[in-house]
Amino acid sequence: MFMELVIDVGNSYTKLGYFSDGDLIKSDRIANGSDQWNIYDLNAITSCLVSATTDLPLKVRELCDSIQNVIYLGEDTPLPFVNLYKTPSTLGRDRIAAIAGIKHLYPGKNALVIDAGTSITYDLIDENGRYYGGRISPGLTMRYKALNHYTGRLPEVAHGEINTYFGDSTESSIRTGVFLGLIEEINGTIQTFANKHPDLIVALSGGDADHLVNHVKYRIFALPNLILLGLHQILKYNAN
Repeated sequence: MFMELVIDVGNSYTKLGYFSDGDLIKSDRIANGSDQWNIYDLNAITSCLVSATTDLPLKVRELCDSIQNVIYLGEDTPLPFVNLYKTPSTLGRDRIAAIAGIKHLYPGKNALVIDAGTSITYDLIDENGRYYGGRISPGLTMRYKALNHYTGRLPEVAHGEINTYFGDSTESSIRTGVFLGLIEEINGTIQTFANKHPDLIVALSGGDADHLVNHVKYRIFALPNLILLGLHQILKYNAN
């Protein structure tokens, strides 16, 4: 069985996706400093695409040296959509991959991708495959940390269960303010885009997606592997 490999290098973790006949057959998430790299059937890998937001870990460099056909995603890499972003050199690789992935899953549709990680990104592609850009705002954990960092007395609060729309202590007030404020931002952003783009598809991905998915009013699709799927589409596009 021949396979294609995509590698998404983040600040703390590297994700690997193995594809065969167009299907994601296995994925791994490995800490960047870890020595526990058990590559799945290395000899079967025919090509690879690497996306990195930071310097490549040594293990990734060693892995790429052992694969014959490797593409490193950059600002000059051909993409399977029309990129209208005015500063493509600053466009995050994860945002590029998410748009490629949603276009593949829902071709000919207006689609909004919400990636809820360290920051929250909102990215729009229209029914004609044109990517315009979107919005960037602080992520859930960043909001909690910012209240503690930029004030003298507010504690740093970890996210927890929200049972009411207001807080009756400082800790619960921070939780309701941060989390429900974020939910209102997401709902409002979706509504703004939906008003301008009929029949909008909305996809949610990222590490905090599980916290958010049941609180968003609009019908959304939770797609945890969207970045890997998008990277694979870019790999296939360049191979063709």
